[in-house]
Amino acid sequence: MCTIFSYKTEKEKLIIGRNFDWLGKGGRIHIQPPSRSYGLKTNGIIFIEQMGDDRPYDGMNDKGLFVGMAALMNTEIKDGFKDMNDLGLIKYILERATTAQEALDIAKRHKLDYMQDAFYPKVHYMFVDKNSNVIIYEEDKFEKHVNLNINEGEVITNFAYYNMLPCDRNDKVKEHFKNGISDENQAKLILEEVKQESSTVYSAIYNLELGFIRLWIEQDYKYEHRFNISDIEKGEDVIDFGELRLRANVNSTV
Repeated sequence: MCTIFSYKTEKEKLIIGRNFDWLGKGGRIHIQPPSRSYGLKTNGIIFIEQMGDDRPYDGMNDKGLFVGMAALMNTEIKDGFKDMNDLGLIKYILERATTAQEALDIAKRHKLDYMQDAFYPKVHYMFVDKNSNVIIYEEDKFEKHVNLNINEGEVITNFAYYNMLPCDRNDKVKEHFKNGISDENQAKLILEEVKQESSTVYSAIYNLELGFIRLWIEQDYKYEHRFNISDIEKGEDVIDFGELRLRANVNSTV
């Protein structure tokens, strides 16, 4: 059961925290420089996936935009024509959008396939840009636009934003909003607090201003993996979580 939150600190720093919870372990982080697609130059992007490089779960681009998804447990999927995979939408947006509003505009042009034939659930999204604009979007149901002020935040979990059922993760994160989140290290502790013992595959903190991701795999919060958006200048790369785990094990024995 996933958790995504965005928060603006007392020092006007924007923090995005993300736990990805799922039945299957493993994953890959992709670094993709700008390229030409359909005659247009795309943005450089970093994203995380388990199902192939065209179906990420979350990521950021070199324009300071974050996109992430969480599964929904209490909403329906409409039948009809579909022209975009729900996870593929994330990469499509990251390649093309620069702001949360542009991300929403792109999302609303498409009818989404949630892979319900394979028994996957509908998802909703959080779009965040470096100017503290946050949009929460569920296709055909809901959208919320916020420009975060100091000591304000937004969170999504696995229940529709407009029909929130009892969720301790949602409650715990909002309690931290009330008390104030001071920095990324406190945000990391919140991710640890709301992790799911049997299913948290990775936790991540996104810094859109400085352009980096702090990543922890399979609840190993002692070892941090960091990726910078400037890494796109080195060319395309894919790093498997197994390799990252191996690096952690090697470094822990040094």
